[in-house]
Amino acid sequence: MPPSQPRPAAALRDADAFIDLKPDDPIGYVRKGRALVDLGRTMSGLTVMAEARGRLPRDSDLDYWYARLLANDGKEKDAWHVMAYHFDDAEGGFWDYVLLAFLSVETDRLEAAAQAVEHLHRLRPDDHFTHYWDAVTRIYLEDIEGAEEAIRYAMGQGLSESMLGDFIEHMVGEGYYIRAAALRLDLKKAALAQD
Repeated sequence: MPPSQPRPAAALRDADAFIDLKPDDPIGYVRKGRALVDLGRTMSGLTVMAEARGRLPRDSDLDYWYARLLANDGKEKDAWHVMAYHFDDAEGGFWDYVLLAFLSVETDRLEAAAQAVEHLHRLRPDDHFTHYWDAVTRIYLEDIEGAEEAIRYAMGQGLSESMLGDFIEHMVGEGYYIRAAALRLDLKKAALAQD
């Protein structure tokens, strides 16, 4: 049986030991911040990461995790600014662009969301996350046909039912009630046809 993930208290001790050994390595601060959040000390975790970002050279992992923790704490606008700062002079990886697409949609920065989706298509053209965020962005850009096409492609690439449910919630939230109901009906028909 593989070893389990360390419990948050143990992870915090490990992160502190790592920081003591390598105070200039951002990964220790990422680990400490995440451990503190897992212990229910979100503000302390955010503070650790913010201080590390101010003291250490720029680091993509630190930016990414700091932005994720901010977003999880309901601070999407702050998280978006972290990621925008991150991209000022750095090319991001796939998950950086997934997070940027999410934050851009959440903060109504649709042009930035569309640009993030373009990068996702370039990095992983067949990935279901790419097509999911393409679909979600298109809803808010009022391209519902393109959104439905992208989500159907994502479904063929292994999109989970929960992500599909989230997509339908985005449709309903933007007033596409009939199209959302039709999509649900199509999915039920397809599921019955497979059985």
